[in-house]
Amino acid sequence: MAAGEIERFIVDQIRAIGKDPGLVAETLSQAGQQGSVRLNELESELNALERDLGHWNTDVRKLTVNGSLDETDPAMARLADLQERIRVGEFRVNKVRDAIGALEKGQVSREEVAQALAAFDPVWESLTPQEQARLVQLLIERVDYDGARGKIAITFHATGIKTLAQENINHHQEKSA
Repeated sequence: MAAGEIERFIVDQIRAIGKDPGLVAETLSQAGQQGSVRLNELESELNALERDLGHWNTDVRKLTVNGSLDETDPAMARLADLQERIRVGEFRVNKVRDAIGALEKGQVSREEVAQALAAFDPVWESLTPQEQARLVQLLIERVDYDGARGKIAITFHATGIKTLAQENINHHQEKSA
């Protein structure tokens, strides 16, 4: 199957979802499930990072309790390693917290899904090819094609519909202004 055919199939599937209340409900359900799985992964990572940071900070306190260390003290290498681990760990904690916040804000309602997908055709037709490609990337996480069986599986981004709904609102506001 040619790339153009796959693209048309994907766009047709997005259109079909917007016209079928059952598919809207299923899309919403799958987006919620994907979001929940990702949220659980991020929360597990955050818990592990916070636990590690606690251990590393305890180790730093133990190393520095005896006063100042000089450059020849073997504990200096361990202290430098711990400080680097803490720096990287704190950076990752901030990234994970940001991702959790974005995912929580990205929860999508049935109305937002229906509105975004119902407005798909007029928005799609008004976009340049580059904007259309961006829109598909926004909505679609992955496309798997099984050439032997002639089947395509589409995985949607958990927050793509929410972003599409927001962009539809912004697009309409710009046209009205």
